[in-house]
Amino acid sequence: MLSAIFRPANVAPGVAPDKGPLLLQCEVMFGSPSSNCGGNGICKIVAAERQTAAVFERTNCHHTRAFITSSGEGAALIFRRDWLCANLMRRYLRHGILEMPESCPLPAGIVMATGLKMNELPAGLHLVEDYDLYLRIQFRPAIIA
Repeated sequence: MLSAIFRPANVAPGVAPDKGPLLLQCEVMFGSPSSNCGGNGICKIVAAERQTAAVFERTNCHHTRAFITSSGEGAALIFRRDWLCANLMRRYLRHGILEMPESCPLPAGIVMATGLKMNELPAGLHLVEDYDLYLRIQFRPAIIA
């Protein structure tokens, strides 16, 4: 099941890639950057202090632990469902869509560590893919015409 979530798009099921994308644990704070993390969207992403599989204890329902990884030309955030509180699901991930009125800058350390080809998560409506125990949101670089 997880292999379908984490597998790069160009690798067939059952085939191990030579080098898969790096998953980096991070803390995702919801809200808008210009509203001091109030409102909709993703306000801030910070690399987790320790990259362990330890149990995550939620202290606030406006942030959660996630994994960030490169996904083609973009990025993907992967959330374990048990890391998300019901209020966070209702407020920010309602109807399978994450609404981001503004872009969210990505820390240079996360961009370098994961090999991302973008330095911010773009504004817009982003599909929340449901994989039972996990949710994935893919972000593509903004296209400027």
